[in-house]
Amino acid sequence: MKILIVGESIRTLAYTLTLQNSQHLFTLDMISDKTEVGLSDKLQPGCLESDHPILPAVRLHIPENAKSSTFLRHSWVLRGMAIQAINQGLNLHLRSIEKTIENGASIFEGKASESLRGPIQFDLKYKSDGTEIGTVWHGSVNLIRNGDSFCFDRGDGTFEHWTPKKDEGDGNLQTGRWIGVDPRFGLKSAIESGIHDAHVLLKSLK
Repeated sequence: MKILIVGESIRTLAYTLTLQNSQHLFTLDMISDKTEVGLSDKLQPGCLESDHPILPAVRLHIPENAKSSTFLRHSWVLRGMAIQAINQGLNLHLRSIEKTIENGASIFEGKASESLRGPIQFDLKYKSDGTEIGTVWHGSVNLIRNGDSFCFDRGDGTFEHWTPKKDEGDGNLQTGRWIGVDPRFGLKSAIESGIHDAHVLLKSLK
């Protein structure tokens, strides 16, 4: 079964890994307009390694000097899951976009056009729901633990904070915005959503 996965995210990568670890044979192509997976100046919620069973394997791909910490940055998890999926056969096409033409076929622009030539008919196109529902959370990384927000110790002398109130401080090393119920469980929720989507497909193939 040939599947096109549009966009790289925690959810789409969890979907990919779940399909790869099943008993079915898939050809998986992922399209991303990014130049590199996990490279972002916008902060997204991280998590603890113990938050989900998929995460200990991801730890193998994070920076060596960070392996003593139990906290995993969002970008590290994203990059680690991508490396793991590529090692298991995912075809990742960066700096590329997909356009759907008549009859549902796909054409590609960017790097993907070099290997995915001409209109291609996929058996399935998967794109995670981009709808954002919940509270707007504002994230920041700095050197001080803030008791008025959800706070993660990143293990390197810095702290990741998430609060509904935007921090206007000048000492932030990085900032970001996330929408959801609780940033402490945002990454875990994205993993579980991708796994659920994959299980729906696998169940339909039995």
